[in-house]
Amino acid sequence: MKQLKSLGQVFSQDTRYLSDILLAAQISKNDYVLEIGPGQGILTQPLIQAGARVLAIEKDSRLVEYLKTHIQNPNFKVIQGDIRYIYLDIIQKQSNSFKIVANIPYYLTSFLLRMILENNPKPELCVLLIQQEVAERLIAKNNKESVLSLFVQYYAEVLYIKKVPRQAFNPVPQVDSAIIKIIPKKDIIPNKEFTDKLFKIIKVGFISPRKYVLSNLKNGFTQDKDKFTQIFHDLNISMQARAEDIGLETWKQITLRILQK
Repeated sequence: MKQLKSLGQVFSQDTRYLSDILLAAQISKNDYVLEIGPGQGILTQPLIQAGARVLAIEKDSRLVEYLKTHIQNPNFKVIQGDIRYIYLDIIQKQSNSFKIVANIPYYLTSFLLRMILENNPKPELCVLLIQQEVAERLIAKNNKESVLSLFVQYYAEVLYIKKVPRQAFNPVPQVDSAIIKIIPKKDIIPNKEFTDKLFKIIKVGFISPRKYVLSNLKNGFTQDKDKFTQIFHDLNISMQARAEDIGLETWKQITLRILQK
């Protein structure tokens, strides 16, 4: 079946990495798994064989018909639709805990992570096959943060499982992939005012990544520019620090100081 470039379709053709995905997802009998973009079902079949009940969401009508024909199992159901528009309805109807296991289109990675982590109920865990570069950003490789890594750290623990070379896919993409595991934090009940302010400050801090973060913040929050200088001094943050050098806990402390003043 010819892949559709418009949907970012890249089908896995190497089954050696499926066991790594299943192991990371800790699949056991009667687990409820939401699979996003199942493609031709190369991951779907092992999930079912491991005992999971799988609900697959597939946008491509051709693949929906293919899956209905080739996977006839009472523990499998496929729905045609765009996950971006039906995810909330699906999870809000879900009475049991669930896991998300998927090889997701590269272009949807940031959107899906935000959608999954900002909404309730949250999955027990997610195991995703994503672009290698994005996976490295999520774990803050070399201690270099990004807006996305800070966002995910705020809501969840993220683990890098394994690199998957581009040759494992058809057609062969231009980049390698990686398996990651995301475990949402159970004990976090975000304060909306604090959370909104935190990520507003973070986004402004990263607006010109190569500039000093203090300069970005002063230019973005002119009414608070003197406060930021004092906060950096009080928290012993280098005036020459860049946004990528600052960890989540420090961003939280900056935000708390701004809200208190």
